[in-house]
Amino acid sequence: MTDCIKEGPVLFRKIIPFFIILTLSSQLFARSYVGHLGLGVSTQLVNDIPSISIKNYSSDSFAWGLMGNFSTADDNGGWGIGGKVYKNFFAEPHLFFFVAGMFGVVNSKSYSNDSDSQTGIQADLTAGSEFFIPGLESLGFSFETGLSLNTINEFVVETSGSTFVTAEIHFYL
Repeated sequence: MTDCIKEGPVLFRKIIPFFIILTLSSQLFARSYVGHLGLGVSTQLVNDIPSISIKNYSSDSFAWGLMGNFSTADDNGGWGIGGKVYKNFFAEPHLFFFVAGMFGVVNSKSYSNDSDSQTGIQADLTAGSEFFIPGLESLGFSFETGLSLNTINEFVVETSGSTFVTAEIHFYL
């Protein structure tokens, strides 16, 4: 009985620090992008025109982004502008998992039956990830899935999904 009591504190001195290290926030091990401005491309506006996009991490947990596009094509032209807010909820050294909300105003000629264009709003609620290739940490690739609402021609609620090739790619300065 005396041996168990003597080993007890030693056991706790080894196990408790192990569990403390194990349960530390994953943010401690992730690279910080706070203050870095990302410039890139996004295809998330529903008018199917690639957007120029910027993204900025205001903290390790929050980021914001802006995107805009336009095309003067007669059949598939239009324009769009949107803003997005990201909340990181899990981080690894080269990977962030986030939820995001986006709001935009879009215009498209391809939804119109006549020569006029249609203008509407878009609101998205998504979850996704941004990852960085080791050794190439200045380039971030994103993929997302979620719900999208838009009123470009009629009120539409649909699922959305963007692969890392089509969602967003940013070069961080």
